[in-house]
Amino acid sequence: MPKAETLKFGRAKVQQQLNDNDFHYHLSCKHPIYRHTLVQVFNYGLVQMKVLLAVGLSLLCFFLPSVARTSERTVLSLTLTDSGFLPAELTVSAGKKLLIRMTNRSNRVAELESYDMKFEKIAPQGRTISVFAGPLRPGKYRFFDDYSLSGYNGWLTVRKE
Repeated sequence: MPKAETLKFGRAKVQQQLNDNDFHYHLSCKHPIYRHTLVQVFNYGLVQMKVLLAVGLSLLCFFLPSVARTSERTVLSLTLTDSGFLPAELTVSAGKKLLIRMTNRSNRVAELESYDMKFEKIAPQGRTISVFAGPLRPGKYRFFDDYSLSGYNGWLTVRKE
């Protein structure tokens, strides 16, 4: 048995009947201009809802593969302390995309930077940041804390597979 819900908009009434599978709307208004305007607004709202649903689904289809691609990256973890990077040297195979996560355990703001790998990102105290790099060719790549007065740096060694 359908349920009915009535909404009032000024002089117009909209009655929505909720059936098991679909919605039916009945508009009642004595003035023809208000009725026509209400029908336009209602139809515009339904079109907008369909457009938003289509846009949402397309964005979901667009971003879902990027989430899967992030999991294909090799994840490297670093910790910055008051005495430098731990570990000070990282090793990875050539041709891999990288996700480097650095946790700042020092007592100040830091900046993880690398001219070789082309990234820089500020890391507040106690926070973890992520930067993307690669795929890289075999060699040694330097990274450093740009805000450090002591010149903290580390190395990423990329080896042939």
